[in-house]
Amino acid sequence: MLPSMKATAAAPGGFERTGHRHQHDENRRHRRGRLGFAIPMNDVTGIVKELMLSGKIARPYLGVYTVDLGNPYAPLSKQDLKDLKLPKDVTEGVVVLDALGPAKDAGLKLNDVITKFNGKPIKTTLELRKYLYYEAKIGDSLNVTFYRGGKEQSLKVDLEEKPGE
Repeated sequence: MLPSMKATAAAPGGFERTGHRHQHDENRRHRRGRLGFAIPMNDVTGIVKELMLSGKIARPYLGVYTVDLGNPYAPLSKQDLKDLKLPKDVTEGVVVLDALGPAKDAGLKLNDVITKFNGKPIKTTLELRKYLYYEAKIGDSLNVTFYRGGKEQSLKVDLEEKPGE
């Protein structure tokens, strides 16, 4: 085999035998412990446009700190679940740990379990945030369905602009 062919022959794993595999391994070692993520281009475009027009990102603000009812990695204790007095079929939603601003003004309280926004199921804090950021607007009146003391209730919350942090 000619020397130039050895230099470009594919090695197992698809890397060339020109030292690229070694460089790839070195890069991987340096990245350990770092978190990589990607932001969808549509999100970036909208965010950049809003930044250019107003100089800030305005988000709707509900005003709740929550924990997921059904989180298997941080489950609520049996006593906590018992204290919520939820019907047996309610296994998903977000438990209010603190209510501030619009949520407090509307009447949400500690240990309320939010299950729906405008009729759409809310199972996790992530779903709650996504709903607020992508489906709601500042000034919207949001119908929040929740459980308090084992009884399903609903109320309207007028979303405000998220205060600066």
